Amino acid sequence: MRDRKIIASKARGRLRRQKKKHRTEVRRSSESTIHPTSQPKDNLSIKKEHTKPHIMGISILAILPLFWKGIACQVPFRVPGYDISVNPSVSVQEGLCVTIPCTFTADGRKTFINTSGYWIRMKAPLKPFYIVATNDKSSNVQKPNFRLAGNPDTGDCTLTITDARKEDNGTYFFRFVESEYSNVKYNYDREAITAITVTDLTEEPVISELGTLIAGVNKTLTCSPPRNCPATSLTFQWKTSNVADVWKTESSTVTFTPSPNDQRKNITCEMTNKNWRTTRKTVLLDIDCPTIITITWDTGKKKNKPDNILKVDEGSSVTLRCLVESNLTYQRYNVTWIDQENQVLQNGTGKC
Repeated sequence: MRDRKIIASKARGRLRRQKKKHRTEVRRSSESTIHPTSQPKDNLSIKKEHTKPHIMGISILAILPLFWKGIACQVPFRVPGYDISVNPSVSVQEGLCVTIPCTFTADGRKTFINTSGYWIRMKAPLKPFYIVATNDKSSNVQKPNFRLAGNPDTGDCTLTITDARKEDNGTYFFRFVESEYSNVKYNYDREAITAITVTDLTEEPVISELGTLIAGVNKTLTCSPPRNCPATSLTFQWKTSNVADVWKTESSTVTFTPSPNDQRKNITCEMTNKNWRTTRKTVLLDIDCPTIITITWDTGKKKNKPDNILKVDEGSSVTLRCLVESNLTYQRYNVTWIDQENQVLQNGTGKC
């Protein structure tokens, strides 16, 4: 019985030692996985060295946008000595014209010799750059309604557009080239670009001054686009309030002979572009009818002034005649004779 107890006790002892050994091995295995006992400090330092670049990489990626943003704000958009002054946005109505003032300097100068200037349309999707206006006769210009009005030799890059079309909508910039013996060449596409917008026609035409309209005297009126724009693609027609239909067609001028019947009547000029948009201008007629009245009598003498005195012997008779001279042809007048008391002596009618 005692032997059994001794054997059981030894067995329990071996079991406890095995369990303790197993726990120690597990702990050592865990420690070896996390911090190997051979090089605990070196492994930790290696881990830190691999971690640091990762953290620094994140920091650099986060800072770079701000860094580049700061650099972009500091990059100059103007090269010293190369400046241009031009409106960045211009609007013109279809069929009309516009002048775009423009001045520039190149290489710090405003005057040059034998220079060339180019207005260039900026690249659109699937389309190349192309010249729209230049003083260089050897260049191929693709927009004949654009013209370089300024002289590049004096730093003038003024551009004019006539007969504006919807296809002229776009963005343009100026290029300068000094003589072939110079290296001064520059595109002003960073300093200033000009956006041109062509809108629908809404402006009225302009009718020349009426002046004094005298009945019986011919008068010529002219209808023109605003700002004296060339009427390249515009058509005109005239209407008047005492004519039911179109009065004069396809002409910017009209000549007519006013009459008293035209008093307070309207004349209208209509201007139409190629897309059939029409605007109109109306003027009111005020007709002047000057006349000269002359009184004659049977002696053949004339009295041109009403206050003149005609001496007549008492008991005798005299015939007075009223002559009305006017530039109105075949006009009938009502004539009334009155005395110094403003008493009506006689009424009558007559023709010039």
